[in-house]
Amino acid sequence: MRNPLGAIRGAVQLLKRELGPDSRFGEYTDVLITEVDRVNRIIEMLLDLARPVQLRPVPLNLHQLLERVAVLNEEGARERGIALVRRYDPSLPPILGDEDRLVQVFHNLVRNALDAMGSSGRLTLSTRVSLNPLFGKMDLGGGQRNMVEAQVADEGAGIPATVRAKIFDPFFTTKDKGLGLGLAICHRILEEHRGAIQVESAEGRGTIVTCFLPIAK
Repeated sequence: MRNPLGAIRGAVQLLKRELGPDSRFGEYTDVLITEVDRVNRIIEMLLDLARPVQLRPVPLNLHQLLERVAVLNEEGARERGIALVRRYDPSLPPILGDEDRLVQVFHNLVRNALDAMGSSGRLTLSTRVSLNPLFGKMDLGGGQRNMVEAQVADEGAGIPATVRAKIFDPFFTTKDKGLGLGLAICHRILEEHRGAIQVESAEGRGTIVTCFLPIAK
């Protein structure tokens, strides 16, 4: 599907150039290019679910990774009256992970949190070494390894109890717009890291999403 879409995009770009900047059809060519790009993103998300995730795990500074995500979203949060708060454990050891994939996970979680909050409140990013009895230590194939927690906490509307069990199902969404693939992909990526994801939510009070990731040896 990508080859025909690439051809369509190229043809529309040529058409836009031929029409010139003053053409009344310019806005229509822009819409076509935007929609082709959107379909390409949908295809990429579907492929992420269907194919094995290819990871390049290396020791990572989790705080630097979270700051990449924060910088991408902070201005948009500020415009909506939302404060982005950091509560990082300064003694946190490096984690083992694929940087690009984990940025994808946390970017998705932060965007979801912002969407849930409307126009005020605090969105908190926090880290700590995990003491969770279920996910605090995980078997990565070479024995038990300690885990760290990275949390994205919002003060939004919360997730209704009736749908919480479905939030990681592909194509399930409570949004007016969206495919319902974001959390399913996050879940898949964290599983491939031999980690986990946990959601706690209270209607009217907000949601905390906790990601468990292995400490690098």
